Amino acid sequence: MGFAVSGPVVWRGLTQAELDRAYSPSSMIEDIGVFLDAYRDRSAAVRAALAPGARLGLAYGPGAAQTLDWFPAAGSDRPVMVFVHGGYWQALHKDDSTYPAAAFVERGVDFVAVNYTLAPHATLDDIVAEVRAAVAWIHRNAATFGADPERVVVAGHSAGAQLSAMLAAPGAADDAVPAALVLIGGVYDLEPIRLSYVNAPLGLDSAAVARNSPLLLPRERVVPTLVVCAECETPEFVRQSRAFARTWGEQGGSLDAWEQAGRHHFDSPLELADPGSRLFGACLRLLGAG
Repeated sequence: MGFAVSGPVVWRGLTQAELDRAYSPSSMIEDIGVFLDAYRDRSAAVRAALAPGARLGLAYGPGAAQTLDWFPAAGSDRPVMVFVHGGYWQALHKDDSTYPAAAFVERGVDFVAVNYTLAPHATLDDIVAEVRAAVAWIHRNAATFGADPERVVVAGHSAGAQLSAMLAAPGAADDAVPAALVLIGGVYDLEPIRLSYVNAPLGLDSAAVARNSPLLLPRERVVPTLVVCAECETPEFVRQSRAFARTWGEQGGSLDAWEQAGRHHFDSPLELADPGSRLFGACLRLLGAG
């Protein structure tokens, strides 16, 4: 990706080139492909290992991309960890997102990876509605899988964190609200996205930004929330997470936040697959399984 060398200020003292770099997490690492390959390859290995009990490609809506993979654990009345992938609303897939499943299943937690339609084939409003529909479907069907619909926790990374936060924002139906949220490396004010290179496939205007920016919306459904970002994110990603945690924290309810030492945007969600990580332990506690 190329960046212009100079120009007028377009956002918070940043020129267009600086803004585009500030919202390009890959600018902080040498090779993004290493981590995208890790998501895909680890996910494929986990799906193969858990294949006998897995329910893959379950439809939560009529669209071709409106599917999810469900990995049940042993026992009954199990909690459910749902993962919403990132990719700036325009890349990645549930098949790249099942790498944490084995770690949760081994601890008696069902794991669900959610897919959704990507931009430009869907607007951001559409994508938010799809994720809400997926979580509502999980609530309605959890008991049929032997899981507890009252202990559904949703985790999202990057764009998935924004989509997950929208589950607690105005407009979410009761059955789309999880028991807790885990938000990792998210963007919560979409105005700089509208002004950046990221907006080309999204087509956001000011009204869409206002509707879909959790930082600018009230915390309507106050559920326990964890906000995490990597220490080695771009300064704008760190600022957004801090601002979001402060703003929603001031509205009451349980909210915890920290920065993952030594992590960057693309290896931070891998902690969901690491039973020894602080993030994994926090998820178990929110699930009532720790």
